[in-house]
Amino acid sequence: MSTSGSSDVGFGGITCASCTTRAIVTTMLYKFKSKAAGNLIMFEAHGDQLLRLIGKEPGPKGILSVAELPGAIAVLEGLRQESEAAHSSARSSAPHEVSLAQRAQPFRVMLERSLKEGREVVWGV
Repeated sequence: MSTSGSSDVGFGGITCASCTTRAIVTTMLYKFKSKAAGNLIMFEAHGDQLLRLIGKEPGPKGILSVAELPGAIAVLEGLRQESEAAHSSARSSAPHEVSLAQRAQPFRVMLERSLKEGREVVWGV
């Protein structure tokens, strides 16, 4: 526990002057892999959202076959188009937040490259 009155960030947890316990936050990461593209690492929450969106069950291991790639790409492209339309119609002074569509772009690129080369996308293996 820090006694200086400021927050300290350390390995394995966060300690602050007003805390009496040490908080350890663990988050699963998805590591998507394809022989057609570099590895893509994504936080669990975003990975779960994208997998559900494209019709896959989130979990620690999985595979997107080459046959599933066109449908997944189409869904992600639709998400991008919807996000652009919503963004252009709702110009506000609110702070910019990273949308799911923006987070999905590297994943979509990976899927497109994998489809082009006829390679599946896997995670957790």
